[in-house]
Amino acid sequence: NSATIIGKLRSNFLGTEYAIYDDGRNPEFDESYYEDRKCCDGDIRCELGAITYSSNTSLGSKGPRKMKACIGKVDDEGRPLQMWQPVNRCDAKMLTSFKAKESKHIENLVCLENKLPSWSDEVGGYVLNFNGRVSK
Repeated sequence: NSATIIGKLRSNFLGTEYAIYDDGRNPEFDESYYEDRKCCDGDIRCELGAITYSSNTSLGSKGPRKMKACIGKVDDEGRPLQMWQPVNRCDAKMLTSFKAKESKHIENLVCLENKLPSWSDEVGGYVLNFNGRVSK
């Protein structure tokens, strides 16, 4: 409800899926919701990214989590290849396309996944090998 908000991060109930939005209007809210607020220039919000966060089954429940993230691809001039601006439930959503992987929209996403750590007896915990790029 502030003019200084540049975007929003929304999660599901479990905190395992997140959608990143710009500062536009939520299409599920009625116009009257925005009348007294000094935000949102009238445009429906766009999805900027999506994140999934889950336990890593290969390392057990006490191991580090697995995180996947995606953002929309852009062309050589920085314009999005697809405008992720769902207005109703039938429109393509970034998180849904990202999780489905076989969706026709997945080609318009840059998908990233964290590397799996390995157990180090020396440290007594999970570690990542950065091949000398990181020092103490």
